[in-house]
Amino acid sequence: MTLGPGLLLLAWFERGVPAALRPALVFGRVPFFYYVLHLPLIHALAAIMLHFQVGDATVSPFTESAKVPPNAGVTLLAVYGVWVGVILLLYPVCRWFADLKRRRRDAWLIPFTNWNETLARRASVCLIEEPAVAD
Repeated sequence: MTLGPGLLLLAWFERGVPAALRPALVFGRVPFFYYVLHLPLIHALAAIMLHFQVGDATVSPFTESAKVPPNAGVTLLAVYGVWVGVILLLYPVCRWFADLKRRRRDAWLIPFTNWNETLARRASVCLIEEPAVAD
């Protein structure tokens, strides 16, 4: 059941990305950059939330002596709201970085490079013939 609809969607997207989904392409151009930014952002938002709910931002369910107060936490609807908020907050930053990657080829951008584009670029560079050296 999941393979059939997935193949139909793949065939549908082969014709081009619908206009409504084009903003999502920004995240596809800079996936590692988004990943690196969203983790500390969500952590900071969780610390702020715990500070206001419990009064202590050091409470964490991931420590060995986790004693999370019963009033800590949010509803699933709030989690979805934070998810959408994080995406909306990071969209302009990711768009700026995608434009920067397109304009520049600095060495520090290598970890954030789309390797499919890099390999294609290197393959096209290899096809260019170098001038013969005269003896």
